Amino acid sequence: AAQPRNVIYGFFVSLSVALLVNLFVPVGWIRVPFATALAIATMCKMGIPHPPAGAAAATFASSDKFDGVYFALMLLGTLIAVITAILINNLN
Repeated sequence: AAQPRNVIYGFFVSLSVALLVNLFVPVGWIRVPFATALAIATMCKMGIPHPPAGAAAATFASSDKFDGVYFALMLLGTLIAVITAILINNLN
C-alpha cells in the first residue's frame, strides 16, 4: 500500500537519481533504463518502494530539460496529493 513516507521519499530519491543521471550520462538509449533501474534499486535498498516514482525517473531521464525547477514542482505536486489524501482519509 502507498504510505505517505513511501510516496514522498520515493519521489525524492527517484527524481534525485534522474537528475544525477541527466547530469552525468550522455544522451542515448541507455539513459532511461539506467535511471529507472537505479531509482528502483535505490528505493528498494532504502525500504521505500513506490512504483510510480520509478516511472517518474524514466519520464524525467528521457528529457534533456529536466532541472531543479521541475524537481521542485514534482515534489510540490506530490506533497499536495499526499496532504489532500491524508485530509480526506481523516475526515471520514
